[in-house]
Amino acid sequence: MRRKFLLDTSFVIAFLFEKDKYHPQAVKIFKHLPDNAELYIHELVFQESATVICRRCKERKIDCSFALKVFQEFTEKLGLIK
Repeated sequence: MRRKFLLDTSFVIAFLFEKDKYHPQAVKIFKHLPDNAELYIHELVFQESATVICRRCKERKIDCSFALKVFQEFTEKLGLIK
């Protein structure tokens, strides 16, 4: 039986941003997910994550298009179901 996990914005952002104070914890959690894990992300969490990514990029005065591309690749690579 596949185990199902619903990701939240805090986890996604912490996992993607190495400088996030929770990044090490997010990576540790991700590494301990079972091989048969089925990951889900709610549409609102997907949108909120994109908004947070853009806000953080704006605060750091960097182009958010690259960060959003990384986010998109992240969701596609993991096969996240929106």
